[in-house]
Amino acid sequence: MDNNETWNVWSEIHSAPGQEKRLDSARAAVCTPLRVSPDGGAAEFKDFSRGVYQTSLNSCSCEDFRRRNLPCKHMYRLALELGLIPGPFSSYLHGGYDWKQVIDIAESFPEEVQEEFISHFRDSSASPSPYRRKKRPEMDTLISAEILIEYPEKETAKFKTVRMAEDFMVDKRRISWYFSRKFSPPQFTDGEKIIVGEYPDDEVTAYLRQRGFAKAPGTILKYL
Repeated sequence: MDNNETWNVWSEIHSAPGQEKRLDSARAAVCTPLRVSPDGGAAEFKDFSRGVYQTSLNSCSCEDFRRRNLPCKHMYRLALELGLIPGPFSSYLHGGYDWKQVIDIAESFPEEVQEEFISHFRDSSASPSPYRRKKRPEMDTLISAEILIEYPEKETAKFKTVRMAEDFMVDKRRISWYFSRKFSPPQFTDGEKIIVGEYPDDEVTAYLRQRGFAKAPGTILKYL
């Protein structure tokens, strides 16, 4: 059977409960495949915690397919990639970065560019929609590095419309923790001074220490 015939086996399934949700998930950048074989009707998908899934138009090695024996989001994404399902879908530019890779990339820039990165990261975390920002050299640096995606057709004399590339949004929570702790360490006051408190004991703090940014508890930040 060719790809159309193989996929058409599921033609009566797509309206079943839960399938529309899986198709919606398939359209997101987080479901970008590692590679696609159009002739073989197959693809590989990376899960950052569970490894690599082998996917075809009639099966997938993920837990969702094994449990339900119905098309999972990976199978729907493969069908989208092969043009068997119409409509838009988003893709990573660089395969999607884990949180340490994002931090390593951001830390390669001067601090003023890092602060610009954090600001855009927060805006894009709140909403994936493009937004307008006043032009700044730091923003141009992030655009040149393909960290920000710009929309030239919406540019004005003073503003650009941008959004952060999906590659940097895979693990928003840990990235947010890292930069919050780096620039705003845990602290308390004794009434006379602000003192660094204890950091959470987790892998984010461990990476801060590895990079030399976790201040020692008890360090005086400033006097009141």
